[in-house]
Amino acid sequence: MLTNEERRILKRKLENDLCRILASTHAEVDAEYVLMAAEFNRCQLRSTSTKVSLRRPGRIVHVQLNVEAGWIILALARLKEGTFGFCQECGDEIPYSVLLERTTSSVCEVCQRITHVVNHN
Repeated sequence: MLTNEERRILKRKLENDLCRILASTHAEVDAEYVLMAAEFNRCQLRSTSTKVSLRRPGRIVHVQLNVEAGWIILALARLKEGTFGFCQECGDEIPYSVLLERTTSSVCEVCQRITHVVNHN
């Protein structure tokens, strides 16, 4: 299980990656603000970009998110829910070293290999 320090490091990494992507949209975004966007339909991530409405007190800002930003937002939502770091297929823990390398990972390496084999046969 991830320690609080590891969770903090991964959260900061995800937020920094998202801020880097969103900087090109010129949207004013902070971490809690962005987590509201996790409500958008997950299947929309298959397209190249998704328009998301982010609500702030007194206003709504529309931001065009690319697929990478969508995966980061979903990872931040899993972090907030407490499911981040666990495989969404089998429930096994995803090693910290893997998450540091690929912070948006939602499946373990075993399930990823199984999915790869199934999709390529």
